[in-house]
Amino acid sequence: ALNRYFAKLGKKVEQEGDGECWISPQLSTDLMALVHNVLRAAEKVLEQGAALPFWDELIECYFRVLDFERIGELFDEHYTTYTEKQGRDIRFRLFCLDPAHNIRQALERGCAAVFFSATLSPLAYFRDLLGGEEGDTLLSLGSPFPPEHLRLLLADHIETTYKKRGESYDDIAESIAALVSQRAGNYLAFFPSYKYMEEVATRFAEAHPDIDLLVQESGMSDRQREEFLSAFDADSLQPEQYTVGFAVMGGVFGEGIDLVGERLVGAVVVGVGLPQLCLERDLIRHYFDEREIPGFAYAYVYPGMNRVLQAAGRVIRTASDRGAILLVDRRFAQSRYRQLFPPSWHPVHSVRNPAHIAQSLTEFWHHDPAHN
Repeated sequence: ALNRYFAKLGKKVEQEGDGECWISPQLSTDLMALVHNVLRAAEKVLEQGAALPFWDELIECYFRVLDFERIGELFDEHYTTYTEKQGRDIRFRLFCLDPAHNIRQALERGCAAVFFSATLSPLAYFRDLLGGEEGDTLLSLGSPFPPEHLRLLLADHIETTYKKRGESYDDIAESIAALVSQRAGNYLAFFPSYKYMEEVATRFAEAHPDIDLLVQESGMSDRQREEFLSAFDADSLQPEQYTVGFAVMGGVFGEGIDLVGERLVGAVVVGVGLPQLCLERDLIRHYFDEREIPGFAYAYVYPGMNRVLQAAGRVIRTASDRGAILLVDRRFAQSRYRQLFPPSWHPVHSVRNPAHIAQSLTEFWHHDPAHN
């Protein structure tokens, strides 16, 4: 019965969708009844015990279907559904457009809740998504770190949009080299995708073989991640050694790592971090646009800038840290992005070319008492 239902969904994709996808704001009660029947039938089989030859596969399938049923019970105007067809495969998904209502219900089970992070910006956006209300307290604390310990550079002459990326590889490689050349130490360069990162890394390695280069790989094991980070250990630092790690923004090295002091002295962030254009992001955008809330900002701009802030936040970790951040993208000069810069990112030093980057950093590092 469930297979027949999915066959009907496939026809919906062809007749009412675009041939690949069909979106519906309604959740069929017929589907949920079929899901319920599948669970009851599976439970009867599972009662036979773990001796069943297909026990592991069935128990995994059972819990996945059970999760689907439980999410279906939450379905309301904050959700939508979509069906995708690829060849003979049909995929149906319940998609949450706005988690605020569910989070709010969970919060009401307690007396109070506090959300805190160094990257809860803009506050109103996170308050909306995390189930907050207009009267809830918002508190923004200034950075405890001396502002003169950070040099923020903006290379807004380089375009990193998808259509222009091929023209930017060499410029970015040389901009990274200019940042690194003024001070021995460890650096990280963050990119919006693996392909972009690998293209720039190839050119960087060819032009600067004297600089140690590490490149994040897709699907790295825990051991490989540890080996990558071991190059940034304080014990491994050597005088006049230059090391650059290339990583993907929003990945395992873009947040949750604490490289204090000399372990990291600079970072490059390439691009404004926008999530890839896709169906789900566009559904979120449409949902908020319908409610007269800036949908593109909620679906793309704010999540993207959160990645940027996370990546750049690897540099200054304590009050004694000093470091440089280079932002690379013409869009960072736009007001929609500049207004999202934290106060500690001011002043912003615009740089026009690699020579300008080197000049600005020569001045900055000259005032570093640890290297005079």
